[in-house]
Amino acid sequence: MNMIQLFYQGTDNKVYTHWRNPDGSWSEENCLYGAPTSDLIAAQVPGTDVLQLFYREADNAIHTRWRNADGSWSGEQNIGGTLNGDPVAAHVPGTDTLQLFYRGADNGVHTRWRKPDGSWTADETLGGILNGDPVAAQVPGTDILQLFYRGTDNSIYSRYRNPDGSWSVEQPIGGKPNGDPIAAQVPGTDTLQLFYRGAGNSIYSLFRNPDGSWSGEQHIGGTVNGDPIAAQVPGTDTLQLFYRGTDNGLHTLWRKPDGSWTADESLGGALNGDPIAAQVPGTDVLQLFYRGTDNNVYSRFRKQDGSWSDQQHIGGVLSDDPIAADVVALTPVDYTVVLMLWGPPQPPHQTTWPSTLTGKDLSHALTTIAASTYFSSLTQYNIKQVAISPGDPPQLSTPKWPPGDKTFTTRFTMAQVANVVTTSFSSGVPSPDKFTGSIPVYIVITPRGGLMTDDPSSLGEHGTATWGPSNMIFIYAYVGAQADLNSTLVVATHEIVESLGENGGAPKELCDDCQSKYGTQSPGIDSYTVETYFDAETNQCVAPPGFAQPA
Repeated sequence: MNMIQLFYQGTDNKVYTHWRNPDGSWSEENCLYGAPTSDLIAAQVPGTDVLQLFYREADNAIHTRWRNADGSWSGEQNIGGTLNGDPVAAHVPGTDTLQLFYRGADNGVHTRWRKPDGSWTADETLGGILNGDPVAAQVPGTDILQLFYRGTDNSIYSRYRNPDGSWSVEQPIGGKPNGDPIAAQVPGTDTLQLFYRGAGNSIYSLFRNPDGSWSGEQHIGGTVNGDPIAAQVPGTDTLQLFYRGTDNGLHTLWRKPDGSWTADESLGGALNGDPIAAQVPGTDVLQLFYRGTDNNVYSRFRKQDGSWSDQQHIGGVLSDDPIAADVVALTPVDYTVVLMLWGPPQPPHQTTWPSTLTGKDLSHALTTIAASTYFSSLTQYNIKQVAISPGDPPQLSTPKWPPGDKTFTTRFTMAQVANVVTTSFSSGVPSPDKFTGSIPVYIVITPRGGLMTDDPSSLGEHGTATWGPSNMIFIYAYVGAQADLNSTLVVATHEIVESLGENGGAPKELCDDCQSKYGTQSPGIDSYTVETYFDAETNQCVAPPGFAQPA
């Protein structure tokens, strides 16, 4: 079963996401980081279940990150190029190649494509002089990929990819767009049709004739305050256009069987950008998404009778239009928690904060907790089983633990913690590629008296990083050693549960939400004290069920 996932740029210029739950509700907002300076685009890597995001950053190069099969996300990769607009991605028909197109610094069409090993080719120029971003579309019934773009005379131009990978010369098509064109196949036909905002801010169209020539300009109607989008109504041969009207409401018109178009119809709402449309996987439901005047994501969907639902508030705070992607729903996975000590639990010079924690006791306690009902409710986040790596956690002396200052405090960053994990692979700690059938979660226990400069108030923190030439993702967390075993276990179980839940699609900051609802209680597992956590389905704290009571 697939699901819809939304991506957008937040007000802090990072990438954020929501996804649709099976019951039609939406997850809370999750941050994927990055720093885009353009619209986001999402594309499935052909022949795989991998979804990849692309965007321009402040260096004007293309940056990307991709969703792994387990639902985690890769680190950011700089692909290169020098962009003067937004990139677009297209599947090269008849191949498993994903190709990017963009307007370069010379305003020409530039491209690069993904190699089978996941690397990217160098920049290649295709020529032309653009006055906007290009759009790519497959010519229906063929293996031809065709590009369209607005030229400096504001007419539409095109070039297409030959079967040998070369490109045709530039072809003038016509029209006078006042924005970037969009391309769509007319359902039930082999006709490719272009739509754009033209004279008087109305929608105009051109379509491809069977001989490859193009029709004259056709006036469709409407009054647009942005660029229109086109979508096939699922289960029908109807092509429908959606756009923001001059009243900033959502408007639509659709193609009749005879090729004519209906009059403009208002669907309501108050938009602060262009809408997007997506089919709800496994259904004949078409769903629209858009940024509202409060910069939140809103939605409405088409009912079976052709009417539209009321507006649904999804959330987030956007600085640009959202995009939607169809992603493969996660399958349950196993996790293995790998413990390690960075330096001794209590360095000799730190006498202000004594600790009685030992690695052997911590490993034994977490093994006991993992075998209990503690992690059982994490199955809702696609977690089958949590195991603790056998053996006592190694005490790492490389890299060296930062020295303490005159207040006996050592300071470190999360980047240093990630480096501790990757450095430990040469010291016998198993690297991510050594795990088959489970995902490793590296828990670094730092000595009592340490302080993370990224968040000085934090007792522990989790994150993701990449390792090796293939940028393998791994989950890691630091846990500050506390005065005793049980106090440390509260922090450790908090970070383990949160990192697993977030990686597996948890819609909430699990432990922190639980604290806000029920207080900072800690239930017990046998003789051990653990953190409570929040069950999003039952809307209550569990860990194990029945231990946590409202404060």
